[in-house]
Amino acid sequence: MRYLLLLVTFLGVSPLYAQNKKIITGIVRDTSRTLLIGVTVQLKNSPIVTITDSTGHFSIESQNPDKDVLQFSSIGYQSIEQKVDANTEMQVFMLQETKSGDEVVVVAFGTQKNLRWWAQLPVSVLRK
Repeated sequence: MRYLLLLVTFLGVSPLYAQNKKIITGIVRDTSRTLLIGVTVQLKNSPIVTITDSTGHFSIESQNPDKDVLQFSSIGYQSIEQKVDANTEMQVFMLQETKSGDEVVVVAFGTQKNLRWWAQLPVSVLRK
């Protein structure tokens, strides 16, 4: 009887927690209105994350649509945060980062073994 009462209590309370959840949708563009593909969209302070699809659209489940904030990040663009707008499709515009290209450093390590010993012989020896 005690277990039945406990089960009924949990089943009766669980719909209360699910009522706040809402699917948030939106589209991400840059300042020239180009759709951005592969932008990371994350609920701030949460492990819930998604990326924009090939049309720049995203959908993500918000636990608390009245208070949640979305973080948008992509390589080459400034990361931004925007408060969730649960009533309409969100329109997000990202600014391109302006960094100089001299910040890239390429480092390579390795050895090469020449397996063709005859390639090191003088041409006169090979013609005999």
